[in-house]
Amino acid sequence: MRKLIFLLSLVLAWCWPGLARASETVAAAVYQGYLDPAADLTFAVITDSHVGFSTGLARTRLAVTELNQNPVALDFVIHMGDMTEKGLAWEINAYRQAVSPLKVPLYNALGNHDSRWSDQTKPVWARLFGQGSKSYYSFDYKGYHFIILDSAIPGATHGHIDGPQLSWLQADLARLAPGTPVLVFSHHPLAFSNRFIDNEDQVLEILQGYNVLAYFAGHGHSHLQWNRNGRPFFMVKAIVDGGYALVQIKEGKLTLWHKQIGFPWLKKLAEVSTRETVNLQGAEVQAAATGISLRLSGEERPERIEARVDRSGNWQKLAPRPDGSWQLNWQITTPGQHLATVRLVFSGGQVYYLNQTFQVTGQPALLWQAEVKGSVQSAPLPWNKQLLVTSSDGLLTALDRFTGNRLWSYQVSPEGEALVGGAVLFPEGAMAVAVDGWAAAVNDEGQVLWQVKLPAGSLATPIWSGKYLICALATGQVVALAPENGGIVWNYKTGGGLRAQPVLAGNRLFVGSNDGYVYALAADSGKLLWKTLINSGFYYAPATAPMAVGYGLVYAVAPADKRQGGYSLFALDQLDGKLAWKAKLAGGYGAPLVQGQAVFVNAVSGRLYAYHPLTGKELWQFNSGKTIYDTRPVLVGGQLVWNTFYGGLIGIDAQNGRLSWQYKTGDAFMLAAPAAKGDVVYGADLEGQVLALKVPLTPTGAILQGKLPDWRIYLAEQERLKAEAQKKLAEQAKKKKKAKAKRKKKK
Repeated sequence: MRKLIFLLSLVLAWCWPGLARASETVAAAVYQGYLDPAADLTFAVITDSHVGFSTGLARTRLAVTELNQNPVALDFVIHMGDMTEKGLAWEINAYRQAVSPLKVPLYNALGNHDSRWSDQTKPVWARLFGQGSKSYYSFDYKGYHFIILDSAIPGATHGHIDGPQLSWLQADLARLAPGTPVLVFSHHPLAFSNRFIDNEDQVLEILQGYNVLAYFAGHGHSHLQWNRNGRPFFMVKAIVDGGYALVQIKEGKLTLWHKQIGFPWLKKLAEVSTRETVNLQGAEVQAAATGISLRLSGEERPERIEARVDRSGNWQKLAPRPDGSWQLNWQITTPGQHLATVRLVFSGGQVYYLNQTFQVTGQPALLWQAEVKGSVQSAPLPWNKQLLVTSSDGLLTALDRFTGNRLWSYQVSPEGEALVGGAVLFPEGAMAVAVDGWAAAVNDEGQVLWQVKLPAGSLATPIWSGKYLICALATGQVVALAPENGGIVWNYKTGGGLRAQPVLAGNRLFVGSNDGYVYALAADSGKLLWKTLINSGFYYAPATAPMAVGYGLVYAVAPADKRQGGYSLFALDQLDGKLAWKAKLAGGYGAPLVQGQAVFVNAVSGRLYAYHPLTGKELWQFNSGKTIYDTRPVLVGGQLVWNTFYGGLIGIDAQNGRLSWQYKTGDAFMLAAPAAKGDVVYGADLEGQVLALKVPLTPTGAILQGKLPDWRIYLAEQERLKAEAQKKLAEQAKKKKKAKAKRKKKK
């Protein structure tokens, strides 16, 4: 009936403009009828405005206008991330202007679109939208505690809550009075069917035992509800798609409403109250390579008990046994650390999960395993007897390369900001750059040589040119630092943000930018030598992963753009930037490696390729079945070793692309490329786990042996051969013509 009244009022207003004001009055009355003016709390949850894309800015402005006119006054608004489309400065400013008219406080969370391509690092976002110096925070209002988590990974799509943030969360909850109602907000959803946050179980374990009313998330652009361990989880529709949510809490009961921008009615999505959870404290889970068993101590019994390994495959039912336990047999042969998950479904649809890790031994063999406090996103660096690791807690850490024991750590940024890029070696020591722009060099005992503040933060590993330390900054600048004091020697500004480590060939420095260009600079002066446009589309820029050089060419990878033929791998002449050849990859997002007579590269889809370095001819292709992001393989004997995104390392025979071995590193996402020294491979993940594997070596095949000519020599030789062939054809044509004339004369 309310919808009918409203539609009638719109028709009247359209036909008779004089009734427009009356229509607005009727609409407001209809709108007001849904909300309880006596609620303890009324607030809005908005997400995914994507300012900079499509209707994002316009709909954000419309939403702000509506929120200011909400019939029941709002207490505040929470935005759960993806405020912008690409995190660019103009998008940030446009978003801030669009939300500035809000009459109530606005709390923002960081989303993957805000950080994936942004030329602004997290400290900048924290200053603009966080509370104090961090992009995660909490606040209290009318006896309720609100937690805003930062699930964004710099330069990545998925989510993670790193060690420093988990420590903060524990301390934040510990100060609450018993029974305080808690609401949790993050951009990526927790406990969703598709895992977006790799360590979500840790987050939920910390929150277990507290009075959490509900969890809220964005990212998926849809209104969805699910439950886990007795708690409700909500995903909220995107502003860019025209929707948001209104929340009211009264006497412990939470009501969630969908609001479509431009329409005055609401749709009730959910109504939940705090309820008693099933006590599973006494549950015993035992998992191994051969199967899993469960024993419950409580009186409640689930309707269904299922299990699976490593969060993949179908759920399989556990069978009851005479002793009161449940059991499921399986056979896991891949060595490494695996995760067994038991799912218990109770009456009423309540779902509970229990996890248990187990180890499988085999080849390759685990030599040691260590942990650092923060997330690791870049390859560890062997340095004599040490292994250098950079992490999100801002520490450059040296581990004993043979035992994994911690030797020393140094805080690169005085503010403790994250290290996303790795460390680089130079004659005097090692150096790294933090996301807030602080750079430091240390000797092999962890003693500081110098510490300087650069113009901007960096997400990339620096390189040593033989003369200068060269850094790619997130804002698009490439800077060369003097090794003796870190002073800036030269500074070049590209047209877009920089994410990946530059590469060097002689005095030529190559870097891919978010503006779509590959730049060639003189390493000794920063002078621009050339720049070549790979793709004018922002999302298809050659900026996500490091390039490679060899044979007079520079090899760059960009995400595949179907509008331009789907090409992802580009070989450019080092001297002038002209295209030598290009090839298609199944998705892009890989970093090439030039070794022997091949260019090896992966695609995000898990397909691995070998190409001829001079012609681009495909030599082999292998589908690993693993997701692999923005990473470069390392060569160990005759094998290529890649890290896989969902926690693993794989060894591939470089000669033919066949799988040699695989190792499960655990449950955490793995973005850091592997490193190697001799027959030992080093890996690290977002949980801060660092490990060393002894790898079975394979013979070096012909593909890794021998050397090809440089591109210009090869090109000249091809031109010579072409000329000879044309000359030969001309001579043959001349002979044929002469013979034909001779035959004609005889006739």
